[in-house]
Amino acid sequence: ELFPTLDLRAVGKSVTKRGRLQRLTQEATVVAVRSLLSQPRFREVLALDLRGVDMGSDGLEENRLLGTAARFCTRVCHLQLGGAEPRSMWTDLGRLLPAPFERSLRRRGARHL
Repeated sequence: ELFPTLDLRAVGKSVTKRGRLQRLTQEATVVAVRSLLSQPRFREVLALDLRGVDMGSDGLEENRLLGTAARFCTRVCHLQLGGAEPRSMWTDLGRLLPAPFERSLRRRGARHL
């Protein structure tokens, strides 16, 4: 496997020549992350690091970013969501996961550990 972990924390962020931090809008960041996830070189990824990424306010099952990850990165068994935005939606995700999705992540995680 070429990339066991894909760290997406820096997507949409850059530094100007004068040292100022620039960020894409939330929507543009989601588009950039989805574009990255859909690249064939990342299809074998086992873990996605989304800490601090603005995931949008779509519900869990309607989330475009996670939907893209599920479609193109089918081996993912570990999601790092610490500090994902908006925090009101993503902080207590474990309580909100649909049971089949949670079982699927656990089953895949046990196979790849």
